[in-house]
Amino acid sequence: QANTVRAIIFVHDLSRNASEGVAMLTTLAGGHNDDTLILAPQFPLGIDVARFGSHLPDQGRNLARWSLVDAVRNGWQAGGDSVSTAQKPGISSFTALDLLLMYLADRNRFPQLQQVVVAGHGMGADFVQRYAAAGQGPVILAAQSLQVRFLVANPSSYLYFTPVRPATERIGFALPDATQCPDMNNYPYGLNALVAYARRVGANEVRLRYPERRVMYLFSDKITDDNFLDQECAAMAQGRNRLERGQNYERYLMTSFGDIAHNTQSFTLIPNAGYDPVALFGSYCGMAMLFEDGVCTSTLMDH
Repeated sequence: QANTVRAIIFVHDLSRNASEGVAMLTTLAGGHNDDTLILAPQFPLGIDVARFGSHLPDQGRNLARWSLVDAVRNGWQAGGDSVSTAQKPGISSFTALDLLLMYLADRNRFPQLQQVVVAGHGMGADFVQRYAAAGQGPVILAAQSLQVRFLVANPSSYLYFTPVRPATERIGFALPDATQCPDMNNYPYGLNALVAYARRVGANEVRLRYPERRVMYLFSDKITDDNFLDQECAAMAQGRNRLERGQNYERYLMTSFGDIAHNTQSFTLIPNAGYDPVALFGSYCGMAMLFEDGVCTSTLMDH
């Protein structure tokens, strides 16, 4: 690993397609494969362990797995804890990513490492966006002069830091009718009722830290039959589809945090990409974020 200058951590989608992510990024890396390390954690459900147990050490009995019960709030994609047992407590999926980042921060293993990117598409992007807000790993890497960048592609919903949401009658933001959606501000859509990992960080720290994180958002405008779009009322309050939610979130960040967010976070539309991570990650902006300096200026608000 002595020649590794960049590391990419790919977080899988709903289908937990970690191996496909490795294949995609290896292909996109091309000549960068000689100095790029690609990591792809997989967050299994109980049904995965049951299905593949015969191929796993100790039949998978000691493998962490996440429950489908209350998955929106406590699933792996939100930093929820794995299923606890009498022998072992659960572990947050965000803690698992912290451990991967701590591994990369070891200068004895990676003396030449210069950049780390955490990337996700779809539900993986939901994970990455929340981890960008609450994750502790980037703080550890900052002590090693390593900045962590985040690539969020086609997410389904976002974490808001205040009670306002996009107004329905005009461009702007307003307090929604709480009676229509009582859990509007609960995590993972807001900062109330946080999961244990985020609660230890604290809502104020999450709110203050997010605009300083380096985040690139990529979107497409030709998604048909979006069967995996978050339909929870708190998600629908953010917009009717992924692109509209992204446009609203860009306005929200720029309205809430101004120049700080403008300098650290970018929103880019990739025309005709559909629900295709290859089209998004393989775009000019995606490649710049993954393998270059991460600079790609654009905006969603005008589209």
